[in-house]
Amino acid sequence: MLSDIFYDSNGEIVWSAISATVSAISATLVFVGVIMNIYTQRKIAKQQIDANLKAKARIEWINGVRQKSSEFISLLLSLQKDGVVFQEQWLKVEEVSELLKLFFNTSEKKQIKTEIYVKKNEIIVESEGKRVLYDENDNKNKHIFIRRYINCLIELYQSESYKHILQSRKNVFKVLKINSLKEADYIFNGIDSEEKAKEKLNGSDLDDYMSIKINVNSNEQLYEDLTKRLVNYHEAIDNFSEIIGIYLKIEWDKAKEGR
Repeated sequence: MLSDIFYDSNGEIVWSAISATVSAISATLVFVGVIMNIYTQRKIAKQQIDANLKAKARIEWINGVRQKSSEFISLLLSLQKDGVVFQEQWLKVEEVSELLKLFFNTSEKKQIKTEIYVKKNEIIVESEGKRVLYDENDNKNKHIFIRRYINCLIELYQSESYKHILQSRKNVFKVLKINSLKEADYIFNGIDSEEKAKEKLNGSDLDDYMSIKINVNSNEQLYEDLTKRLVNYHEAIDNFSEIIGIYLKIEWDKAKEGR
């Protein structure tokens, strides 16, 4: 019994026993504290490792999305370059678009074709689509909308209307280049205006100069008009770039927090 430990036969307190007991209790508490501290430190370390692993995986994923998005945009823009065969380049566009969409896989089956669609050579994004895609604080439900936007870009750039504008623009540029070179020859010989042409040329030579001048002016205007018709296509890419930028910024913030 405790009384036998802390009191002697005369009923006096045995202070040495009390001191020993207090020391034992203190030692036990210290031991328990050490154990708890070790457990806490291990738990914190594990949480930190998990957070670092998650952050690393997210950063790698972010870089993958950024790389494929840039490649996709570059390929779409390259379709306008002279010397590029549309069909050959288009195979690359389709391949990269499918790889890009893999980053935005989702099990969601929501029908959003009325939220994002192609109409009259532009991509229309309705209110719900804008609310989700341009949300700067949360990426919730964005995957299905981003996949839809990628599909619309493919539809827009694969359209016969775009192909027609592109081919017409390339043809006009070729004619413009030829006539501009001919005009440059006249300028090199000191004929840089209609007045000088009339002074130095006559007959068929003057007719040839006037014809080249008219062709250059008309083709420059036509080339400019065709270029303006590509504005909606460029805007669609600019909007996609902005959407991806907003998306990746949110993901980057999560990575910094170890999520």
